[in-house]
Amino acid sequence: MNIILRNFSLSHFASLSRRVPLKATAAVLAASLALTACSMHEQRDAPEPLSEGQILQIMHSLNTDEIDQAELAIRDSDNRAVRDVAQHILRDHTESNERIKAQIESEEDLEESTLNNALTMQLTSTREEMSQLSGTEFDCFYLTSQVEQHELALDIVRSQLQPDAEETDVQSMLESTEDWLGHHLEAAEQARISLDECS
Repeated sequence: MNIILRNFSLSHFASLSRRVPLKATAAVLAASLALTACSMHEQRDAPEPLSEGQILQIMHSLNTDEIDQAELAIRDSDNRAVRDVAQHILRDHTESNERIKAQIESEEDLEESTLNNALTMQLTSTREEMSQLSGTEFDCFYLTSQVEQHELALDIVRSQLQPDAEETDVQSMLESTEDWLGHHLEAAEQARISLDECS
C-alpha cells in the first residue's frame, strides 16, 4: 500500500468516475498498480520518503477540503445529526490548519507531491458532486463521503506520514491528528446509521 500510493499515475486517478467511493478508488488503484509495485521491488528502488513540507501540505489539503465540505453541509443540510458531524469536523480541521501555519515560516515551506495532487483532485470532485445534491440525497452522500475520506486519511497518516515524519513537532501533530480523525470517522458512521434513508 505504501509503495503503491506514492507511485500511482495521476492520469489513471483522474480517469476514475466521480461516483466511485474513495475506499473503492484505493482498491482499484492497488489492484491496477500491483504489477508496477512488483516491478519496483524487483528493481530494488525504494520509494522516496515524503519531506516534512510534503507531509504538511498533504495535511493542509485534507484539512482545507474537509472544511469546505463541512461548511457546505452546515449551510445546506436540515438534518441535525449531519450538521453536528459537520460542526465537529469543521472545528478540528480548522484548528489543524492553524497548527500547520504555526509550524511553518511561510506557505513556501509547503511542498507539492504526487499524492497530494491526486488527493486534491479526488476530494474536489467529491465536493463538486455534493454541491449538486439536496435533501436526503445530500445528507447520505456527505456522511458516506466522510466515512470513506476519513478511512483513507487514517490509512495515509499511519502508513506514510507518520513513518516519514522526522521532526518532533510534526510527529506530535500527526499523533493528535490520528486521534481526532478516528473520532470523526466514528461520528460519521453513527450519524449515517441513524438515518434510515442511508441504509
